Amino acid sequence: MKIVVEPARMQQMLKQTMFYKSKPLLDSVTAIINPEKGITLLDLSLGVAGFYARYPKEYFLQLECEQPEIVVLSKRILDILSNAFKEDKQLTISTLENKIYVRGVRETFADDLEQGQKPSLPFKLVTSPSGVVPEKFEPLLRVSINADELNFPDAESYTLLATDEGKMFVEITNIGKYTKELKLNDNPNIPKIIKATSLTLDADYFQRLITNLSGEVVLSLDKMSTIVHQKTKDYHITYYLTGKQEVEEQSLPTKPEEQPKQEPSEEEIEP
Repeated sequence: MKIVVEPARMQQMLKQTMFYKSKPLLDSVTAIINPEKGITLLDLSLGVAGFYARYPKEYFLQLECEQPEIVVLSKRILDILSNAFKEDKQLTISTLENKIYVRGVRETFADDLEQGQKPSLPFKLVTSPSGVVPEKFEPLLRVSINADELNFPDAESYTLLATDEGKMFVEITNIGKYTKELKLNDNPNIPKIIKATSLTLDADYFQRLITNLSGEVVLSLDKMSTIVHQKTKDYHITYYLTGKQEVEEQSLPTKPEEQPKQEPSEEEIEP
């Protein structure tokens, strides 16, 4: 396996998929490397939060492997990229036997290669206007909104509220009472759904979803979880976060048998 990539793009991919905010939340991510499709990453190990992401072949300067491979990328790679390889315009990442290497012009980083396995899912993932979602996810709310609009004050939790009048608010009650009406985008390519609903989310997890995104995102809610999706010309990523009141009852995404009928989807997604 050989990947040639700009350092900033490698950092972006690792920060987005490790829930990075001052430091990563995950110790590693499992990458499924396909010579035709690019790199797919999927993690639901936190239970409360997870993601599905794909970085196409064009995201990289070069991507080579004889057949699809599964490689574990550790946070140590992200750490070294933050402190080294400052002079390099591109990096070469390769594996050999039980080692993974990051090479620049004058610097090399080598680490033990962890054994990776293809993630197994207890449900189907499908594409929809809300992103790559559990098959039976049915949103009560789906809106297009800028990521900057979701950069809320620090708190313990956020409550997202939607009204039948088509408005959406965030409410914070552990610092007095803070409310803000959110400015929604009018994107004809994103079918808007706004039904009266509310969901309380862990603030730290939510910030970790938003911190490494910029520009337009799709925000969706059902009764128990929120989904944040972004698709650009360079990548697409879908984050999942369970509401705080649901954390003790179940993991995320929700159990398929407890969800109502899913809106028509485009295709089934394989991990």
